[in-house]
Amino acid sequence: MTDENPMRAWLGKKFQKLVSEYNTGSKAADDFLHDLLDFVGELNNEERRGLRENLSEEELAIFDILTQPDPELNPQERQFVKAMLARLKADKLILDGRLRERAKAAVRVAIEESLDKLPPVYGDELWGGKVGRTYQWVFERY
Repeated sequence: MTDENPMRAWLGKKFQKLVSEYNTGSKAADDFLHDLLDFVGELNNEERRGLRENLSEEELAIFDILTQPDPELNPQERQFVKAMLARLKADKLILDGRLRERAKAAVRVAIEESLDKLPPVYGDELWGGKVGRTYQWVFERY
């Protein structure tokens, strides 16, 4: 889950913390099992979130990159952002950007042009960060 969506890194950290607490003896076996079951519930909830949002795993990853940790979006803006991956694909963004520097630059420009259409709630600084994280995700993924 964390490989497909970098915004889920908190899941890996939480699991590592649970295991570390158990291994160091700072957590009793019963408490560890209780916490582990709670964690499994969180995993299941996170896994179903894409279905609740009506997004594929790819779309959910882009959605998370564009909305976490901010900005706070209204329902219309959320719907607009949910459609972002389709727009990126329509702009022929998903190509092998590892082939040449020119291709990588074309991918970056396609992302910038697509994300220029984001709602005004994305200020310049926030927009730049979202462009960078989206590009990084696309480059690593494709």
